[in-house]
Amino acid sequence: MTMLEIFREKLFAANTIVALDPPQDMSAVYLALLGNFGIKMADDKSFSFLSPSVLRDVEQRIGKPLGEPFYRSFPESVKKLSAEEQIIDRLLHYSQTYGEGNFDERHFSVFEEECAIIPFREKTEKKVFAVVDEKTAFKQLFAMADRMLCGRHLNDPDMEFLLTLIEACGYRPGRIDSKQVLSGLLLALRDRQGADAALSFIDGFANFSIGDVLRVLGYETARNDRMGRPQFRKLNMSAAQRKFYAALIEHAAAHCTKEEIVDCVEKRADWKGFLHHLHFKAASSRSRLLVRSIFDDSVKSVYSEVERLFASGGFPASAKTLREKKGATVLLRHLKRYLAATEDRPAEREAILKLALDGSEPVVKMQFALSLSAPDIGGHFFLYDHYGRTIAYRDQRAARPQIGPRCRAEIVDRIRRDVEQQLAKTDKKYYIADAAKDIALPLWADAQSGMGVMPTGSRIGIPEGKIIRTFVYWEKEPDLDLSGILVSRTKPSEEFSWRIGREAGETGIAFSGDVTDGVNGGAEYFDIDPDIVAEKFPDHSYLIFSVNNYSFEYDSFADFPVRAGFMMRDALSSGEIFEPSSVESSFELTTRGRMAVMFAVDIRERRMVWINRPLEGGAIAAMRPVDVFFGYIDAADLFNLKWFFESIAGGIVSDPKDADVIVSDPAGLGAYEVRADQEFLNMRDPSVALPFLKRG
Repeated sequence: MTMLEIFREKLFAANTIVALDPPQDMSAVYLALLGNFGIKMADDKSFSFLSPSVLRDVEQRIGKPLGEPFYRSFPESVKKLSAEEQIIDRLLHYSQTYGEGNFDERHFSVFEEECAIIPFREKTEKKVFAVVDEKTAFKQLFAMADRMLCGRHLNDPDMEFLLTLIEACGYRPGRIDSKQVLSGLLLALRDRQGADAALSFIDGFANFSIGDVLRVLGYETARNDRMGRPQFRKLNMSAAQRKFYAALIEHAAAHCTKEEIVDCVEKRADWKGFLHHLHFKAASSRSRLLVRSIFDDSVKSVYSEVERLFASGGFPASAKTLREKKGATVLLRHLKRYLAATEDRPAEREAILKLALDGSEPVVKMQFALSLSAPDIGGHFFLYDHYGRTIAYRDQRAARPQIGPRCRAEIVDRIRRDVEQQLAKTDKKYYIADAAKDIALPLWADAQSGMGVMPTGSRIGIPEGKIIRTFVYWEKEPDLDLSGILVSRTKPSEEFSWRIGREAGETGIAFSGDVTDGVNGGAEYFDIDPDIVAEKFPDHSYLIFSVNNYSFEYDSFADFPVRAGFMMRDALSSGEIFEPSSVESSFELTTRGRMAVMFAVDIRERRMVWINRPLEGGAIAAMRPVDVFFGYIDAADLFNLKWFFESIAGGIVSDPKDADVIVSDPAGLGAYEVRADQEFLNMRDPSVALPFLKRG
């Protein structure tokens, strides 16, 4: 097995470096890691694996970016410029680039004064990494893959990681709980190894049913659509694709019950168009039953009866029918509608709530609770994953029923207590680091993974005297923009981006200027002083940062090299604009879509909050409803790792030496070394809780 780049990147995200060469120049390499990148070793064994290849690996992932920003002496030079000077700078820049089409040479500010660079003297937090050999690394990769497949969804980099592990290393998943993941792997194996290999792969998964064939088609057509829209009728398939889907229908029908086949009438119109396009000829009794059910309009779906009962006001009967026919989890996904309809009928609401919560998956319950905890601001917001893309839109229909705040709070509290009871308990004693309370459970498929990236809703504190410097740098032609939107739970948003000229001294927010292409390497930065921003904007709480793609030639961030993240710097800046040792998070942007929402700066509590979600729609950040992310921002308050492991532990101990299981990170344990009879769960690995969630 070969230690490929994708494997090394995945391990680096978990603070692990793979030693590819024999140990050499260990002391020199260690001093270079510590001095240039702020990295220290997790233990003596890691030190014994050090070699120049380790240093090259780190340089590749958090080394200095190519290219200069528009303001080359950022941030000090920008602080001296007026808003008017910044606006004129931008107008001149755009007239030369987009106006005259002159993209061949890099343009810089005409007003900026060069500032002397002070040698870097800032104190930085050291990052703890383990260095392992290839044999240990592959064991970790296989274990990581097993944990990932306990989750509900995977982002594109994780999906590619799994595929490569299957093809290059012979990894065979024991189970795959997510139909989305199963669909993605099936299509990828068909494209890479052929239809027979894909059908052979699907044989081992009993949870693939006939209805999932349409899910696979939707996944494929959405993947090839610019806006991520699935297509079931106006299809343009090759003969090989038709043959594959016909074989997949026969294959799935042979392993399904008659009831599952009849359930396909719920999407009758889509199935009709699909079967017609395939010129499908049923070859078995089960597939003939499918065709008869789809084309016989007298065969009704479960939802027909559910809707009839709901329309007549029989809300409990409608909910009971949905629960009996489709399961508690499906009812839970429709629960908001029932709760709004029974707001003034407490007895009926209680009966429906009990039907939905009893037997639903813990993950879906927690997702539902967080959707209720998000406020309604200026309309009704909807945020959902759609074939690997996150869609957000605002429904302004005033007549749409709402759930009252008191009802929301009661249900959220009830779900939290219900999940605590549902989780499978162990008899083991746990030591849980206090910092685990700031790491949210991985309830969604995060858009990115990389060094310092944590699950959506997780938080890290900003030390006193430190400011945040966000960054993005990229290569090739696209015009990317780093934007900040200051949001409030009660007031309109405030935009900070290339379109807005504001004096940095007045706002506490400094921007390095707009770079319109990355041919020679593009880079943009923001400096944020949370204390000044909080003082100047007393009604706002969070500054949400996103990267926006304005190029119509590239529909995905994965189509060109782009890296983003943030540093923690001193308010009195020293050194270069980009200092690797101050980098807290650095990751490749690989998400689909034109906008990646990365994180928020909590200006009141001085902390970073991970959002880590793609967002569909226009590229201009201020024109998208980023305030829908309040539900994600609050995730760690309700469902965090500390609460989760306390809920399943047989006992809690205050000293790691007394524990059977240790939940921490290497830095949090100090000099303590985990014994062979203890289980160590690294809380920085987002997947550590997933196997326990599935036991609930």
